[in-house]
Amino acid sequence: MCSERIYSNAAAELGFAKGVESCASACPEGTNHCRQRWQRMHALEAATVAKLLHELGQRFFLRGGNPYRARAYTKAAENLLATPEPLEVLVATNRLREIPGVGETIADIVAKLHRHGTHPMLDELRKEVPEGVLEMLSIPGLRPDKVLKLYKELGIVSLDQLERAAKFVLAAQS
Repeated sequence: MCSERIYSNAAAELGFAKGVESCASACPEGTNHCRQRWQRMHALEAATVAKLLHELGQRFFLRGGNPYRARAYTKAAENLLATPEPLEVLVATNRLREIPGVGETIADIVAKLHRHGTHPMLDELRKEVPEGVLEMLSIPGLRPDKVLKLYKELGIVSLDQLERAAKFVLAAQS
């Protein structure tokens, strides 16, 4: 099994290729084992940042922002997940813009999400758009534009409120 100390030092100080080599020299399971371990660690980190970037896109749209910009955040999150190189390396070497759909602004957002776990714009949007509105996006067949309409025009901010409104409408129709 890999030495956690050797592996962590290699990852932090040497980068992916050298990190795998250093780890492999101390690991009886060899380079492939180390590469797979590195990739598992990367996937969690990239997945977390991608999730936050996706949330940013959803909240931006639900606030009434430009739908193309909101889609750009979502697409960048998808491409971040598909990137084989560790996010840590891309951030450290200032190469985030190599990811398709990631320009200067999104690269800055990804770097801040990676380093700090949040971004000022995401914090602001979390204050403006209630969590329950995001939960409504999980309802099959309920498109984001309809969720926006329910939120903006009817003031529905939770699944519970949506259910009560639907029951009220059904009761009024019978």
